[in-house]
Amino acid sequence: MKTLAHPSVAILFLAVVSAWPDSAFAYLDAGTGSIILQSILGALFATTITVKLFWHRIKGAFGRSDQAVPDPATSSPTDEPPKEPATP
Repeated sequence: MKTLAHPSVAILFLAVVSAWPDSAFAYLDAGTGSIILQSILGALFATTITVKLFWHRIKGAFGRSDQAVPDPATSSPTDEPPKEPATP
């Protein structure tokens, strides 16, 4: 027979189970349902706005880069050809 490693866990479990009520006589009115609905909708909209704001970062983290990264040793600071001096 295997003994419990931590008897305090069993004691805590028994204390919680014995203090748990058999039934709760609670009244949920329309205001409670409204608050629950507002919480769910608020969480949904907050998640949507957060994803919308950070979409490019999320897409960049999971996507691949199609652009070639220039080699700093071979490329010039500007990719434009040198301009000719203007004649007065």
